[in-house]
Amino acid sequence: MKNFKLFLATLLVLFVFSSCELDEAIPVSNTPDLTIEDRASKNRGPVLIFGRYYGRCLAESCIDIFWTNGNTLLEDKVDAYPSSTSFYNGKFTEIKGSEQIKTDELLSGFPESLFLTPSNFNVIGTPDAGDWGGIYLQYRDNNKQIQWLVDKNTRNIPKQLVAYINDVNDKVDEIQEISNLN
Repeated sequence: MKNFKLFLATLLVLFVFSSCELDEAIPVSNTPDLTIEDRASKNRGPVLIFGRYYGRCLAESCIDIFWTNGNTLLEDKVDAYPSSTSFYNGKFTEIKGSEQIKTDELLSGFPESLFLTPSNFNVIGTPDAGDWGGIYLQYRDNNKQIQWLVDKNTRNIPKQLVAYINDVNDKVDEIQEISNLN
């Protein structure tokens, strides 16, 4: 009877572990995934959530959203297509090789003109309308939280934003390259 109970317990354990997906069974980092709200409550300075997204895409890099306060860089693991009516709420974890990536210039160079937009949810151009993708920006500090979905086709956005949008796009490329090397 004792051997039979041990056998059943072993089968149960094997069944439970075999039914888990691989991504769920292996932790990404030593730090637990934190939502934006969790990170914001621990951070007092400005935070930039940025990235790029494509709607009709089959590769893993269809949606890449990142969180930075200038010193720390985290990657979202939810990879949800951003909404124009609600803030992005992902789960952010450490990135392999993040210590090699500088993001402070994205915060310090953030275009002041974006703060003049009419609401907390803004669309500039026609992001991802022709399968060329969009740039996601969300700025948070103690006083404000504003989001922008920006056309990745820089012909469709104001000229004063083109350099910054190109910088964000280049930073996503750099993060992907360094992350893939590690």
